[in-house]
Amino acid sequence: MLFLRSLAGYSRLFFYLSEKKMKILTNVRNSKVCGISQTLNSFLSFIENRKKKNTKIIGVDVSGGRLGCTKMQDGRFSLISSTLEIPQIGQAIFDSRNLEDLRGVYRGVIEQYKTAIKEEKPDIVLINGTYYLPWCLYLASKEVGATAVLHYHGSISKETEHWQEKPRKIFKEMERSFDSKDLFYIFPSELTKQVVENEVFGHLIERCSILPNAVPLHFFEQKVNRCKKILA
Repeated sequence: MLFLRSLAGYSRLFFYLSEKKMKILTNVRNSKVCGISQTLNSFLSFIENRKKKNTKIIGVDVSGGRLGCTKMQDGRFSLISSTLEIPQIGQAIFDSRNLEDLRGVYRGVIEQYKTAIKEEKPDIVLINGTYYLPWCLYLASKEVGATAVLHYHGSISKETEHWQEKPRKIFKEMERSFDSKDLFYIFPSELTKQVVENEVFGHLIERCSILPNAVPLHFFEQKVNRCKKILA
């Protein structure tokens, strides 16, 4: 049911915005098992099954490597794979005095995202997560002036609260920079929303929706080999 509820939530969020055409650009990672990939796959399945011909998804995968850019298309999904030299986040944080310095370190990544947004001209930029690559996409969308939605997959402040003081402080500043009246927020749970309101932003969030993380139905259809032995 979580799978269906998530898809229903996505349909309410995006499809009411346009009855004609809808183009959504979002950050993706080259992984089939991570939560962001599972959510995207569920959304794409929903579009295909409901035959939403007026909807197009552009996934942008920015990763380290020799400078280059390729584009592939499969139905209503297009994948832009952009490679460039990306500084290692741990070293970049220790080399930066503050968040603005870190923004300069990742200027190349931001520009790659900006190029994709300018070329594709999406109706919505869907930002998945609050880590440094989603943060770069957010900065790119702001600089271009694109309408953006932030899908929380977890609080980077909470995930790094046991780290050393400097990275812990910069990551909290990074997450706080997502606090904007121009953003619409998607939270995986009411608890996540409350943590962000109380411990990160420091105020209530009105423009948001609670959509549980998608769980594909095949996870529930797997046969489980149960042990028949009686254990004390």
